[in-house]
Amino acid sequence: MSFNSPQSKSQEEKWIIILGILATIILASILILFVYRLARRNNVVSNITSTKAVLSKIIGESQEYLPNVSELPSGFQLDETTSGPGNITNGNDYQLTYTNPDFLLEQRELNVFYTAAVFDSISPAEQAFDSLSNPSAYPQGGMSTTQESLSIEEFTNVDEVALLFGQEVSELGTKAINYILVFRFQNFIGNTIVSAPVDNFDDAYASQIRGRLRKAVIYYSSLIINKLPVRPLHVNIDNPVLPAVPLATKGSTSLGEAIFSDDFENSSVTANKWSSLGGTWLVENGVLRCVANGKYIANSLPHDNFKLQLDIMGTEVVDKIVVFHTVNDNQGYGIDFRSDPYNDLVLVKSQPGNIGQTLQTGSIQNYNNTWYKVSIIVMDNHIQVSVNGQIISDYLDVSSPIKGGQIGIGAMLHDNPASAVYFDNVIVTNP
Repeated sequence: MSFNSPQSKSQEEKWIIILGILATIILASILILFVYRLARRNNVVSNITSTKAVLSKIIGESQEYLPNVSELPSGFQLDETTSGPGNITNGNDYQLTYTNPDFLLEQRELNVFYTAAVFDSISPAEQAFDSLSNPSAYPQGGMSTTQESLSIEEFTNVDEVALLFGQEVSELGTKAINYILVFRFQNFIGNTIVSAPVDNFDDAYASQIRGRLRKAVIYYSSLIINKLPVRPLHVNIDNPVLPAVPLATKGSTSLGEAIFSDDFENSSVTANKWSSLGGTWLVENGVLRCVANGKYIANSLPHDNFKLQLDIMGTEVVDKIVVFHTVNDNQGYGIDFRSDPYNDLVLVKSQPGNIGQTLQTGSIQNYNNTWYKVSIIVMDNHIQVSVNGQIISDYLDVSSPIKGGQIGIGAMLHDNPASAVYFDNVIVTNP
C-alpha cells in the first residue's frame, strides 16, 4: 500500500490549510494584544504627563497657604489692621501680621509677617522673586539689608530661595533686627519676616538674637512649606525660642557686662574661643554638636562671680554636662543634666583625691530631642542652677570653695551613632 495515494494527499492538504488558518489567528491575536498594550501604555504616559501638568501650577487662594494663629507658638495675636488681601493684577496675594505683646515673657519674636502670592503663571512669580530677594528693594531710610547665603539644599525642593538680614532704626530711635526668607515654587511666592527689638546692634545679646532669628525664620517658613506639594524641610526644624536674656531698657545694667559669648554661627570664631579636652566638636547649622566624649573649655579669663546661660539638647543620650571654675581636669565644679532613666540634675565638685563628689541632686523631667535653657549663677561660694527658669539646685559650698578657673561644656555619649549633645547661645555675664 502506497503512502502517497490521492486520498492521503487530500488529507495532508486539509491539515496544512487548517494549521495555516490557526497560525494566522494566533499571529493576529498577538498583534492585537501588542497594539492594545502599546495604546494602554501611551494612555498611562499621557495621564502621568497630564497629572504633572496639573501639579506644575499652584492653584487656589494664597491665604490658604498661610498659617493661622493656632499654628504659631503661644502668645501671638493676629493684627487685623495690617492683614488682608493685596492688589496684584496677575494673580492673588495675601498678608498676615502676627505680633506677640508678651514677647519678653514668651521669649519670642515681636513680629512675624507673612505674605503669599499665587500668580497666574511662572514668569511673574520669577519677577516677583527677583524683586523681593534684592536687598535694595527694601526701604533704605533707617534700614540696612544684606543678603546671606542659604542654598536650596539647606531648605527644600523649591525652585528658588533667598535669605536677607536687616537692621532697622525707627523714627523714634528704637532698634530692631530682622530676617527675611523669600522662596518661589513654580507660580507661588512665599515671604516670611521675623523681627525683634534690641538695644544695640553689636553687643553679645544682639548677636544671640540674630542667630536665633535666623533659625526662627526657617521655622516659620516651614509652616507654609507644609501646605505645598513639596517635600518637608529636610533640616531639623525646631520651635526656637530667643535667648532668655531680657531685652534691657535704655540705661539698664541688670545683666552686667558680657564676659564671653558664642552663638556658634561661625566655626572659625568658635575654634578661637574654645579648647578641646577630648571629644569631637562640630559647628553645624548654627549649633555646636558633640559626637564623642570630651569637654570643650572656653578660652576666657577666670572670674569668681558670673552668670552663665546656654541652650542644651541631647539625642539618644543621658548625660549633658556643663563645668565651671574648672582649674584643671581634676579640680572644678560641674552639672550633669541627665534624662531618662534619671531625670535629674546633679551638682558635682572635683578636687585632688575626691573626684566627682555629689553636692546636690535635683529632680527635673527632661527629654531627648528637646532644647533646655540652663542658667548657672555663682556668687562667692553660692551656686544656683536653673532650667527654663525653674531653680533646680541652690547650694552654699562652705568647704574649700573653688575660685577662678574656666567654664566649659561636655558630654558622655552612648555607643550609638545617633548619640549626641547640642549646645547653643552660650553667654557669660557679670551677675
